[in-house]
Amino acid sequence: MRRFMARSCATIKPTHTYLQAPSRWFSSQRKRKNVPLLKDSLKKVYLKTHPDLFENFPEHKHVNQESLQSLQGLLESMKDNTESYPPKQHLSLDFHYRSGGEDGFKKVTLNISTTGGECKRIVGKGLSKFFVQFGLPDNFKWGDSFWKTPTIKDAIMEEQKRQQKEMEQKYREAYEKSTGTNF
Repeated sequence: MRRFMARSCATIKPTHTYLQAPSRWFSSQRKRKNVPLLKDSLKKVYLKTHPDLFENFPEHKHVNQESLQSLQGLLESMKDNTESYPPKQHLSLDFHYRSGGEDGFKKVTLNISTTGGECKRIVGKGLSKFFVQFGLPDNFKWGDSFWKTPTIKDAIMEEQKRQQKEMEQKYREAYEKSTGTNF
């Protein structure tokens, strides 16, 4: 009986087109589920460029060490534990990793700019181009720990609160002065 009901329900088709969901809705949701987190893409880069892998190649080791430190500093400034945006700067960071190149290494450059304000898209584009050079997907999710810095709307609200407190303080002082009483 159940088998019959399952078959008969499966053959029912909606008669109205507005009941049918376009297949592209579901395919885009499937694609988004497979988008890696930034930390996962970075981990794959770290596994290819970590300085300890280049003990016999001191120049490549030094370049990767300096570049990884700079990248970590930039990423730290974008974490939610900071109260400001990353400073305005342009970074051009070189990385070396083993590949089938002429000398067995490939040089990859990360060009990334920050504006001193909210620059999530600019940084994201730079990282995407960087990941592609490693054969990784060009899209990623930032994750929960990045870009929790205040927005312009938050800054305006904070300024309004500060001004409100200033006004209340001035009124309080004027009232105390005119009446000779303290709050």
